[in-house]
Amino acid sequence: MRMSFLLHRSTLTFLAILLGVIVLSWFFSNIVVYLFVSMVLAGILRPITDYLHYKVFAGVHKLRILAIFISYFLLLSFFSSFLLLFLPLIYEQVIRLQMLDYGSLIKQMNTPINHLEDFLLDSFSAANLEKGFLKKQVVENVFLLINQLNVRSLLSYVLSFAETFIIYFIALSFITFFLLYEQGLIRRNILALVPNAYFEIFATALHKIDTLLSNYLVALFIQILAIFSLVSLGLTIVGIKYALTIAAFAAVVNLIPYLGPLIASLFGIVVGVTSLKVGLYDESLLIIVVKIVAVFSITKLIDDFFIQPLVFSKSVKAHPMEIFISIFAGATIAGGWGMLVAVPIYTVLRVAVIEIKSGYLNYQVFKHQKG
Repeated sequence: MRMSFLLHRSTLTFLAILLGVIVLSWFFSNIVVYLFVSMVLAGILRPITDYLHYKVFAGVHKLRILAIFISYFLLLSFFSSFLLLFLPLIYEQVIRLQMLDYGSLIKQMNTPINHLEDFLLDSFSAANLEKGFLKKQVVENVFLLINQLNVRSLLSYVLSFAETFIIYFIALSFITFFLLYEQGLIRRNILALVPNAYFEIFATALHKIDTLLSNYLVALFIQILAIFSLVSLGLTIVGIKYALTIAAFAAVVNLIPYLGPLIASLFGIVVGVTSLKVGLYDESLLIIVVKIVAVFSITKLIDDFFIQPLVFSKSVKAHPMEIFISIFAGATIAGGWGMLVAVPIYTVLRVAVIEIKSGYLNYQVFKHQKG
């Protein structure tokens, strides 16, 4: 009787603590997002940090700080290289927008606009549409877009983005540093809150979560590298300008299930077409589009039938639809950062539910309670 009372008391205590954590997480959602993003970054950097700490610096504790800073430098170098790939493309597109003859562009669009307008007038004759209404709308929207693309608004947007980025960067760097320096910090704090009766369940769950997340991050890195290599090689072979830039973008957005490859293909087509100095109806445009679509189609097939089955065989055991829903739920809740941490968070929740269910069915402590 006393055993059952103690178990129920520890259960109520743990549920109260869990409820308190959920409530605090809701009120301080920004901090929670920082924490989870930092956990993802720490998971990426931990293998490099551990290798430098134990292999290069012989496990000297004080030198772990140096290993962390080297890991930071490598990660920043990677992201800087990624961003530098886009600078020539952005610069060229800005110059093209400044030099673009919008009057000539509208003249080239006259024929398709007139055909579409005639179709609409014939199909919706009762709508009181007048000849020339579509061209008027197109011209107005084009010049509205030109007026909105002014240097002052662009500079204001850049400064606002830079301010937000600096805040995120400082906060994430600080939290990630302590997660790397104090190894097992979060695990120890979580287990300290768990009643002894449930210690085994949560220790097992945390171990499985850590293993799955590590496998997932490694698989993710391999997939990104493979997609980048395939797309850059393919586009270089068919002679597309900015092949490395397109490949870098494709490798990142490919992480979005279903829509990622489509977005990457459209981006590749837009960059490939706008990089050519040809007319709107030049036959070479169709050839370029076919080449780009062919490269992305072959890459998609290789990714689906070879890369994913090989690299994700020991990763997160979840259906693609589950991943898809979790990513867009993360985007809805926290935007881009939410998309970044959606799959790791979903993995944590999924493993936790599975382990608690398994524990309820198999562990002795729950058998006592059911009895």
